[in-house]
Amino acid sequence: MPSKLSAPTLVLVPGRPDPLASWDTKRQARYTSSGAVPSVHFLLDASGSMYNQVQPLLRAYHLTLWTLRPLLSPLTQVEVWAFRDTSELLRQGCLGTLEPLTAWDYTPSGDTRLKRALANLLDATTSPGLHVLIVLSDGMDAPEDDGERARVRALMTMRQAESWLCIYLGAFPEALGEALAIGFHEGNTVTFSRAHLLQAFAILQKGLQRFLTASAADQKLLAATGIFPDQFSEEISHGRG
Repeated sequence: MPSKLSAPTLVLVPGRPDPLASWDTKRQARYTSSGAVPSVHFLLDASGSMYNQVQPLLRAYHLTLWTLRPLLSPLTQVEVWAFRDTSELLRQGCLGTLEPLTAWDYTPSGDTRLKRALANLLDATTSPGLHVLIVLSDGMDAPEDDGERARVRALMTMRQAESWLCIYLGAFPEALGEALAIGFHEGNTVTFSRAHLLQAFAILQKGLQRFLTASAADQKLLAATGIFPDQFSEEISHGRG
């Protein structure tokens, strides 16, 4: 029987007000539109080919959340989508209080439709400011026509030019080839295989910290080229193995 995974939540300091207490719809809209911090979007592969990767994917997802929490405001808005033949919204809310996912929430089935899910998210998200997109997949996408692939690549090019940071975490090294084919930059891809999971997320933490603490001009450059510095290239190659 699957067990619920725990995750750190927002810690309140005695005597200080809860920053989430007044988080109403109007304030959320103002905060999101201000561009002060990124909005975070997860796309989790929930197709049938991920049936044997449930626990590695959940660990990778939670490690990514724990990596983001020290770097971003607890009020950062996060949405978590699972994609297969269709996309399903699993979680939406503030980074500081987002509940963990369990094997009851995430049940793989159906075909992999990454290009469709990715294109729909990129096309539908129009709010200004920085965005961090994180895809976790095995790369076994169902065949699509040339128009679908071209649509995804065009949207990826446009969004990354707008300072979207698009990261691809592959279940296997072979998945990274599919990531590059649909427009992810090589410097923003790494695997989350069991053998190198912690090493991969140490690399990811360094890259995200580098991006989120950079100036606006440098963020745009990093989004368009990759967040992993040259000195981590050897670590990255190991993390992809």
